[in-house]
Amino acid sequence: MPKQTFQSGQSGKIQKSKKKKRGRPKKSEYHRKTMQERKPIFLIQKHDTNGVHYDFRLEIGGYLKSWMIPDGPSLAPSERRRALEMEEKSFEGISFEGYLPDGDHGEGLVMMWDHGTYKNLGKEKENDVSIEKMYEGGEVRVFLEGEKLRGGFMLLCPDMEETNPERREWILIKIKDKEADARKKPINSQPKSVLSGKTLEQMKREFRKANR
Repeated sequence: MPKQTFQSGQSGKIQKSKKKKRGRPKKSEYHRKTMQERKPIFLIQKHDTNGVHYDFRLEIGGYLKSWMIPDGPSLAPSERRRALEMEEKSFEGISFEGYLPDGDHGEGLVMMWDHGTYKNLGKEKENDVSIEKMYEGGEVRVFLEGEKLRGGFMLLCPDMEETNPERREWILIKIKDKEADARKKPINSQPKSVLSGKTLEQMKREFRKANR
């Protein structure tokens, strides 16, 4: 995982994000220049905006495709996690952690819960399916190599005929492999940020103290 890809804020202070412009983001110079030199990335943010949830983002086609996972990821293959597709993101602010004045789900704090790279399982053995084709077909299979999550995961969409991506509902499933373990609950046992080492609750206290 290239260190320059994800960096924490200055001195670990809670950052504030500027209000964002709507509309499809532009492909970044970072993507165009380095895609041939590295693995694609993923990240999982923990949000406290109108309730706690997780945002799962995968680099696909020069953008970060994004899904809201209300209950967070699971390592149990028997569990199906609801995944609501959201507006795709650019690489701008990829290392941001702090206060969002106008996030997709309202204002609040966002924390980098996990990040890393991934391998497209559609290109293994006799298969040779690009991640873009898998996404378009409503079945994305990847092997995550994060600081917390590792192993195969699948995103399934039963209704890709819905033309508006932000109305599509997907399902996130842990693939059965040696990394699967129903006993482990990483969202509970590993609550800290991979950037600052703080929990969301610690960030809240610091933010309230700084804005009294």
